[in-house]
Amino acid sequence: MNNSVLRKDYKVSKDVFKSAKTLGFKGMLKPSQSMVQKWLREKYNIEIEIYCGYDFHIKSYTFLVLRFDNNGLIWKEGSPKTFDKYEDALENALCISIKLIKSIC
Repeated sequence: MNNSVLRKDYKVSKDVFKSAKTLGFKGMLKPSQSMVQKWLREKYNIEIEIYCGYDFHIKSYTFLVLRFDNNGLIWKEGSPKTFDKYEDALENALCISIKLIKSIC
């Protein structure tokens, strides 16, 4: 596979990193969004789904955050707005996921 076509691995914001660290994230100083997303999935059973849609031929992204336990879905939170970039939608989903975890821990 040609490496030039691979998507850039976007780093999380300082706020998301600091918040994740308070919940026990142990990783590099500036982790990628996908690393934090994987950590949330493995540690807290949180799935983040990013959706792409078109409105009048303009591409936009939204997200859905889902948390599961052994009995099924515990809660879900939808995107409060649309985003122009996939990475912005994922960053906001990470932030909301962490805020929801903090509210129940």
